[in-house]
Amino acid sequence: MSHDLVIRNARVGGAPADVAIAGGRIAAIGSGFAGPELDAGGRLVLPAFVQPHIHLDKVRTGPLLGPNRSGTLAEAIAISHRVKRAATIEEVRARAGDVIRAAVLAGTTAIRSHVDVDTIGGLKGLRGVAAARDD
Repeated sequence: MSHDLVIRNARVGGAPADVAIAGGRIAAIGSGFAGPELDAGGRLVLPAFVQPHIHLDKVRTGPLLGPNRSGTLAEAIAISHRVKRAATIEEVRARAGDVIRAAVLAGTTAIRSHVDVDTIGGLKGLRGVAAARDD
């Protein structure tokens, strides 16, 4: 059986092996596969990165927060509420989009995001993150 791609000379679980790809998925790991070849040069083959918990509506807000002069939790919450209230859908979209693109470039293939929907930001965070996802 011929595969779409055979990655030769890979390290899988610490042992040398070939990886056969068919239909965009790993079909088999072992040796003796037929198909176009790519030499991994003994490099490690790992599953794709997955980000299981991120708040894309809040990413890169650190510079927007400003100082917490009292050092209290109450002031920290008030500052974060101010930033959330002032955010626009386009701003959230831009910040979330930057992080999504960086994650994809680093090899991430799945992101599970959590988004605040509340009386402070309303649906702006959700709409901004959804727009970034669609981009």
